[in-house]
Amino acid sequence: MRAAAKGTGWRHKQGVLIRASEPFVLAITTRSRLRDGVRTSELRVLGKPLALDPMLWAAMGIDVNDNKPVTFRYWGALTCGWAPLQCEPVPDDMTPEAQAEWVVARAQHHLPRAVQQLSETKFSDLIRPAYAAREGLHTAEALVLALVVEGDLAAARAAAEKAKAHRRTSMSNMNHASFGEKAGKTAVDLILAEAGAA
Repeated sequence: MRAAAKGTGWRHKQGVLIRASEPFVLAITTRSRLRDGVRTSELRVLGKPLALDPMLWAAMGIDVNDNKPVTFRYWGALTCGWAPLQCEPVPDDMTPEAQAEWVVARAQHHLPRAVQQLSETKFSDLIRPAYAAREGLHTAEALVLALVVEGDLAAARAAAEKAKAHRRTSMSNMNHASFGEKAGKTAVDLILAEAGAA
């Protein structure tokens, strides 16, 4: 897929296309599912605001991630969850090369609509389905951060409490002494503290 993506603005890593489209970052993934003995594949368009990951890293005291390539926003540890934006079936009658070309073409096709969705809809509303379905990692952190950015601190506190009650949030970087007062606290607690909403 790397060859198909060359020159399109999409970066490829481990089967995922990723692109920064200020002020958002988008990812295109494909996944296979087995339902009733039939294997199907789907293309998924995911997105999030570019600002969320640096806010999470600042709250957790790991802002060294700020200079990582855009692909780190998908593959890196301790990054915010992604909102599912669009989905479509992948034709199953293509060679791997043809499928790579198809995925890149569909990524280009979906780009304007995905940016529009992220621009016109609160990110907290977009990430809630992924959080509710326990789909992907760090959706609780993304939801709490989105609510903080949107100015709804009461909802951010409520979402943080719910995430902690259901063990849906990450711990800060272990209990290492170098993390000082941040050691052993949940990511959502650190986000709220950073926002002055703890």
